[in-house]
Amino acid sequence: MNGDWIEAFALLSGVHEDDFEEALADGVDPRDATVIDYGLVRARVRDPQEDFLLLMGLKGDLAQRCRVGPGRYWFPAERWPEVHEAAERHRVRTRAVPSLLYRMEMRRDGPLDALRAALLRRAPTFGPTYPRIIAA
Repeated sequence: MNGDWIEAFALLSGVHEDDFEEALADGVDPRDATVIDYGLVRARVRDPQEDFLLLMGLKGDLAQRCRVGPGRYWFPAERWPEVHEAAERHRVRTRAVPSLLYRMEMRRDGPLDALRAALLRRAPTFGPTYPRIIAA
């Protein structure tokens, strides 16, 4: 990526996908950004003692690759059925939130601020799950 572009990320609950897409369309000219969304399931193991069971209960290194902290995971949405099955098989209690991770490449001069302004205008829609934009 050259100096004219920045990389940014937004993580939000899947229930707000349409609202975020509207803010994106309202605030950012498509010529100024490339946006790719990734479906994921954010999962939290309810009992810290069961975290090990989930790590060991999944085939391969899926749990290790998707672990973002003690008892916290971001699984690709398409892998959630096997995660859910393993959690049930080993009686690991989890809380899951279908989510979206947006990866955005934006021109440096303005689109990120325009997106933040468009999201701010919709803040009551998002409530406490207001999407945070992180620029890399």
